[in-house]
Amino acid sequence: MSRKNLIIGAGAAGSVLASKLSEDPNVSVLLLEAGGDNTGVTESKMPLGFGKLLHTEHDWNYYTVEQPGLASRRLYWPRGRLIGGSTSINAMMYHHCSKSDFDEWASHYGCQGWSYDDLAPYFKRMERFTPNPNRPRIDLQHRGNAGEWQTGYSWLTEIGEKGFLPACYDVGIPAVEDINTPGGTLGATRFQTFIDSNGQRSSLATAYLTPEVRKRPNLFIACHAHVTKLLFDRLSGDEPTAIGAEFQKQRGGELFEVHARREVILSGGAVNTPQLLLLSGIGPRDELEKHGIPVVRANDAVGKNLKDHLVTTTVMCKAKAGTTLDYLGSPLRAFPSLARWMLLGGGPLTNNVGETAAFIRSWEHHPFPGSSSERNPPKDYTSGSIGPDVEIIGVPTGFIHHGEEPPMDGASRVPVNDDPWSYWWPYSSSDIDRITDDQLLRWMDEKAFTLYHPVGSARMGTSPENSVVDVQCRVHGVNRLRVMDASVFPEQISGHPTAPIGAMAYKLSDMIKQDSATAGPPHARL
Repeated sequence: MSRKNLIIGAGAAGSVLASKLSEDPNVSVLLLEAGGDNTGVTESKMPLGFGKLLHTEHDWNYYTVEQPGLASRRLYWPRGRLIGGSTSINAMMYHHCSKSDFDEWASHYGCQGWSYDDLAPYFKRMERFTPNPNRPRIDLQHRGNAGEWQTGYSWLTEIGEKGFLPACYDVGIPAVEDINTPGGTLGATRFQTFIDSNGQRSSLATAYLTPEVRKRPNLFIACHAHVTKLLFDRLSGDEPTAIGAEFQKQRGGELFEVHARREVILSGGAVNTPQLLLLSGIGPRDELEKHGIPVVRANDAVGKNLKDHLVTTTVMCKAKAGTTLDYLGSPLRAFPSLARWMLLGGGPLTNNVGETAAFIRSWEHHPFPGSSSERNPPKDYTSGSIGPDVEIIGVPTGFIHHGEEPPMDGASRVPVNDDPWSYWWPYSSSDIDRITDDQLLRWMDEKAFTLYHPVGSARMGTSPENSVVDVQCRVHGVNRLRVMDASVFPEQISGHPTAPIGAMAYKLSDMIKQDSATAGPPHARL
């Protein structure tokens, strides 16, 4: 089978690329997905049901190697294995992240064309934001209202509305109404989510691979197509040319080949993309030779620079009865909420769990006066003065550390409410003043985990010495092969990556269309 464009992976980026590139009826697109379809998966449609998808056939079920800094534990690392990828199984947090994150990509890493101002039009074009009269008023000049991707506010519990947010204000964290503007993300906020007006997940697959899009005669989607390696033409010049891929429908099964006349675009995600590059002969020469893989193009940066966000529940709190979602664990007590969601598309089942958050810079004095971070500030590894390095998430509560400094170096001790009847009275409060830094560090060693935001393993840059793709996402030294997913991030961002991935994929589709318009007729040695 031969098509003009071959996209490998129907995740966040692959879904957008397949939709946008197939808008031209003269451009044929084949989209290969290792997992199954997303359309019949109720747990994906129901916002609060995503936890039921973990450790299932819709999850790659990855685990890290043992982490020396975390008590030598192997950490669970879920990745979506269905159309929509992780946008079909995650917590639906819609976040542009800090403007300075993307400006750092352009200024520090040489990735011209990927600054915030370059991506902002795509954030807006993608989005269809629905304001909520019971939520903060949003300045719509920075938000989209006619795009394919539906965003808005999820169900907010009492503990989020009356507990977490006021607790943040009490300790000096300011309110921020909208974290998706050039103004940045610093402050406490209600999270916006990609949940549609019917109370269902609006993943990048449901937004861009709609029934109408799937009916296009020039778009072909193959599920359960596990790509085992890329195919190259080594006779077309000094540099290898990507011409297709080899895949199988089941492990150990028959191998099939598909070919692309114009572009092969790899969108496997930050774990699977470098893996497939390595299996195809693109990566560190010594690593490839050690495993007997013929070297197609040596590149020491493949699989390097992987970054993730660390999270730990350092503060455990008790809550008043009826203020949490625990009752939904009982089938009998959950039935009214289920009926409400199925009939009306609303209610507690439209909660995304991470409903509120506070973004702070840990060494600045205003959040926590007199804290240890004020006395011994850590080195600033953020992207700039408006870039946070800590996110405190309400329900569940955790700390996400952005940067390379050990998370508790110069750690902030959060002031606690002294009212034992408040929402946020720590359950261990009788001993709160006796908790030592060593105990906190030991707790993190034993309890910290990843927030499932891996990026950077096929990073973008100007030199093949320290990057895998150039600023047009073309693999260095290989013709007609691009990468688009979180693996191309030059550096970690200070928030949640789904919206940036979508905007980057949209932008790349425009770049590919422009390149195709100026290129000659597609051909390859097949």
